[in-house]
Amino acid sequence: MERWSKNRRDAERLPSQAMLPKIRKRIDKEIQELGKWLPRWAGEKRYEVECGCRKWILTGIPCAHAISFINHMKEKPEDYIPSYYWTEHYKICYHPVVNPSNDPNMWPPTSYDDVLPPPYRKPTGRPKKRIRKENDEQTKSASSMSLKGSTQRCGTCGKQGQNKRSCVPSSQQPSSSSIAKKLTQRCPRAKEWE
Repeated sequence: MERWSKNRRDAERLPSQAMLPKIRKRIDKEIQELGKWLPRWAGEKRYEVECGCRKWILTGIPCAHAISFINHMKEKPEDYIPSYYWTEHYKICYHPVVNPSNDPNMWPPTSYDDVLPPPYRKPTGRPKKRIRKENDEQTKSASSMSLKGSTQRCGTCGKQGQNKRSCVPSSQQPSSSSIAKKLTQRCPRAKEWE
Protein backbone atom coordinates (compact mmCIF):
# COMPACT_ATOMS: atom_id res chain seq x y z
CA MET A 1 0.00 0.00 0.00
CA GLU A 2 2.75 2.43 0.90
CA ARG A 3 4.65 1.76 -2.30
CA TRP A 4 1.47 2.21 -4.37
CA SER A 5 0.76 5.59 -2.75
CA LYS A 6 4.42 6.66 -3.12
CA ASN A 7 4.38 5.76 -6.85
CA ARG A 8 1.10 7.63 -7.21
CA ARG A 9 2.60 10.78 -5.65
CA ASP A 10 5.69 10.44 -7.86
CA ALA A 11 3.49 10.07 -10.96
CA GLU A 12 1.62 13.31 -10.14
CA ARG A 13 4.91 15.21 -9.93
CA LEU A 14 6.13 14.04 -13.35
CA PRO A 15 5.69 16.46 -16.26
CA SER A 16 3.13 15.45 -18.86
CA GLN A 17 4.18 14.52 -22.44
CA ALA A 18 7.58 13.31 -21.20
CA MET A 19 9.48 10.06 -21.03
CA LEU A 20 9.99 8.39 -17.65
CA PRO A 21 13.27 9.49 -16.00
CA LYS A 22 14.88 6.02 -15.90
CA ILE A 23 14.07 5.46 -19.57
CA ARG A 24 15.54 8.87 -20.44
CA LYS A 25 18.78 7.90 -18.64
CA ARG A 26 18.89 4.63 -20.55
CA ILE A 27 18.42 6.37 -23.89
CA ASP A 28 21.16 8.88 -23.00
CA LYS A 29 23.49 5.98 -22.12
CA GLU A 30 22.77 4.30 -25.47
CA ILE A 31 23.38 7.60 -27.30
CA GLN A 32 26.87 7.75 -25.72
CA GLU A 33 27.64 4.35 -27.31
CA LEU A 34 26.52 5.66 -30.71
CA GLY A 35 29.93 6.39 -32.23
CA LYS A 36 30.81 2.69 -32.42
CA TRP A 37 28.12 1.83 -34.99
CA LEU A 38 27.79 2.79 -38.64
CA PRO A 39 24.45 2.12 -40.37
CA ARG A 40 24.38 1.09 -44.03
CA TRP A 41 21.52 2.45 -46.11
CA ALA A 42 19.68 -0.30 -48.00
CA GLY A 43 17.00 1.85 -49.67
CA GLU A 44 14.02 3.97 -48.54
CA LYS A 45 13.73 3.52 -44.74
CA ARG A 46 15.76 0.33 -44.60
CA TYR A 47 19.14 0.20 -42.89
CA GLU A 48 21.53 -2.58 -42.07
CA VAL A 49 23.22 -2.54 -38.67
CA GLU A 50 24.75 -5.63 -37.07
CA CYS A 51 22.89 -6.05 -33.79
CA GLY A 52 23.10 -9.12 -31.63
CA CYS A 53 22.04 -7.61 -28.31
CA ARG A 54 18.25 -7.82 -28.94
CA LYS A 55 17.68 -5.04 -26.35
CA TRP A 56 15.15 -3.27 -28.57
CA ILE A 57 13.19 -6.49 -29.12
CA LEU A 58 13.20 -7.46 -25.43
CA THR A 59 12.57 -4.09 -23.77
CA GLY A 60 11.10 -1.87 -26.47
CA ILE A 61 13.82 0.72 -25.83
CA PRO A 62 16.07 1.30 -28.89
CA CYS A 63 19.63 0.11 -28.41
CA ALA A 64 22.75 1.92 -29.67
CA HIS A 65 22.58 -0.02 -32.95
CA ALA A 66 19.00 1.11 -33.57
CA ILE A 67 19.66 4.70 -32.50
CA SER A 68 22.51 4.89 -35.03
CA PHE A 69 20.13 4.42 -37.97
CA ILE A 70 17.37 6.51 -36.31
CA ASN A 71 19.82 9.43 -36.15
CA HIS A 72 20.95 8.73 -39.73
CA MET A 73 17.29 9.20 -40.82
CA LYS A 74 17.34 12.52 -38.89
CA GLU A 75 14.61 11.37 -36.48
CA LYS A 76 14.40 11.30 -32.69
CA PRO A 77 14.81 8.06 -30.71
CA GLU A 78 11.88 9.18 -28.52
CA ASP A 79 9.52 8.60 -31.46
CA TYR A 80 10.38 4.89 -31.38
CA ILE A 81 9.75 4.33 -27.67
CA PRO A 82 6.46 2.57 -26.77
CA SER A 83 3.74 4.62 -25.11
CA TYR A 84 3.91 2.66 -21.84
CA TYR A 85 7.29 4.28 -21.12
CA TRP A 86 5.72 7.76 -21.11
CA THR A 87 4.39 9.60 -18.06
CA GLU A 88 0.75 9.62 -19.24
CA HIS A 89 0.55 5.84 -19.03
CA TYR A 90 2.41 5.80 -15.72
CA LYS A 91 -0.15 8.23 -14.31
CA ILE A 92 -3.04 6.13 -15.67
CA CYS A 93 -1.53 3.01 -14.07
CA TYR A 94 -1.38 4.57 -10.58
CA HIS A 95 -4.55 6.67 -10.87
CA PRO A 96 -7.04 4.23 -9.28
CA VAL A 97 -7.07 4.04 -5.50
CA VAL A 98 -6.58 0.56 -4.04
CA ASN A 99 -8.62 0.25 -0.88
CA PRO A 100 -7.08 -1.73 1.97
CA SER A 101 -8.79 -5.01 2.85
CA ASN A 102 -9.70 -6.25 6.30
CA ASP A 103 -7.74 -8.84 8.20
CA PRO A 104 -8.86 -12.46 7.49
CA ASN A 105 -10.21 -12.62 11.07
CA MET A 106 -12.70 -9.88 10.15
CA TRP A 107 -14.04 -11.60 7.02
CA PRO A 108 -17.64 -12.77 7.20
CA PRO A 109 -17.93 -16.52 7.89
CA THR A 110 -19.13 -18.81 5.09
CA SER A 111 -20.82 -22.20 5.07
CA TYR A 112 -17.99 -23.67 2.95
CA ASP A 113 -14.81 -25.31 4.18
CA ASP A 114 -11.57 -23.35 3.99
CA VAL A 115 -9.49 -24.03 0.89
CA LEU A 116 -6.23 -25.62 1.97
CA PRO A 117 -3.14 -26.50 -0.02
CA PRO A 118 -2.67 -30.17 -0.92
CA PRO A 119 -0.91 -32.25 1.76
CA TYR A 120 2.84 -32.41 1.43
CA ARG A 121 3.98 -35.87 0.42
CA LYS A 122 7.64 -36.63 1.02
CA PRO A 123 8.93 -38.81 -1.82
CA THR A 124 10.25 -42.22 -0.78
CA GLY A 125 13.86 -43.18 -1.16
CA ARG A 126 17.05 -41.20 -1.24
CA PRO A 127 16.89 -37.87 -3.11
CA LYS A 128 18.54 -37.88 -6.52
CA LYS A 129 21.82 -35.99 -6.76
CA ARG A 130 21.98 -35.70 -10.52
CA ILE A 131 19.43 -34.24 -12.88
CA ARG A 132 17.44 -36.88 -14.69
CA LYS A 133 18.54 -37.06 -18.29
CA GLU A 134 16.47 -37.96 -21.31
CA ASN A 135 17.11 -41.23 -23.15
CA ASP A 136 18.85 -39.50 -26.06
CA GLU A 137 21.22 -37.46 -23.83
CA GLN A 138 24.73 -38.65 -23.08
CA THR A 139 25.32 -39.73 -19.50
CA LYS A 140 29.06 -39.02 -19.50
CA SER A 141 31.00 -36.45 -21.45
CA ALA A 142 32.98 -37.64 -24.45
CA SER A 143 36.22 -36.18 -23.03
CA SER A 144 36.22 -38.25 -19.80
CA MET A 145 37.49 -41.83 -19.82
CA SER A 146 36.83 -44.71 -17.46
CA LEU A 147 39.67 -46.02 -15.27
CA LYS A 148 38.05 -49.47 -15.13
CA GLY A 149 40.52 -52.26 -15.98
CA SER A 150 43.64 -50.10 -15.61
CA THR A 151 46.24 -50.92 -12.97
CA GLN A 152 47.12 -48.37 -10.35
CA ARG A 153 50.70 -47.10 -10.07
CA CYS A 154 52.31 -45.17 -7.27
CA GLY A 155 53.38 -41.63 -8.18
CA THR A 156 56.34 -41.75 -5.75
CA CYS A 157 58.01 -45.13 -6.36
CA GLY A 158 56.23 -46.33 -9.52
CA LYS A 159 55.13 -49.71 -8.11
CA GLN A 160 51.85 -51.22 -9.23
CA GLY A 161 48.94 -51.74 -6.83
CA GLN A 162 49.54 -48.76 -4.53
CA ASN A 163 49.22 -44.99 -4.55
CA LYS A 164 51.09 -42.08 -2.98
CA ARG A 165 49.05 -42.22 0.21
CA SER A 166 49.69 -45.92 0.85
CA CYS A 167 53.28 -45.85 -0.48
CA VAL A 168 55.99 -47.15 1.84
CA PRO A 169 59.57 -46.78 0.56
CA SER A 170 61.50 -50.11 0.35
CA SER A 171 63.79 -49.11 3.22
CA GLN A 172 60.80 -48.57 5.54
CA GLN A 173 58.65 -51.54 4.42
CA PRO A 174 57.43 -53.57 7.38
CA SER A 175 58.04 -57.29 7.60
CA SER A 176 55.24 -59.75 6.87
CA SER A 177 55.01 -60.73 10.57
CA SER A 178 54.37 -57.11 11.64
CA ILE A 179 51.62 -56.84 8.99
CA ALA A 180 50.01 -60.05 10.28
CA LYS A 181 50.20 -58.70 13.86
CA LYS A 182 48.44 -55.47 12.84
CA LEU A 183 45.77 -57.47 11.02
CA THR A 184 45.03 -59.62 14.07
CA GLN A 185 44.77 -56.50 16.23
CA ARG A 186 42.21 -54.98 13.86
CA CYS A 187 40.27 -58.17 13.14
CA PRO A 188 40.41 -61.20 15.47
CA ARG A 189 39.30 -63.56 12.67
CA ALA A 190 42.31 -62.68 10.52
CA LYS A 191 44.15 -65.86 11.65
CA GLU A 192 41.34 -68.00 10.27
CA TRP A 193 41.76 -66.46 6.82
CA GLU A 194 45.48 -67.23 6.55
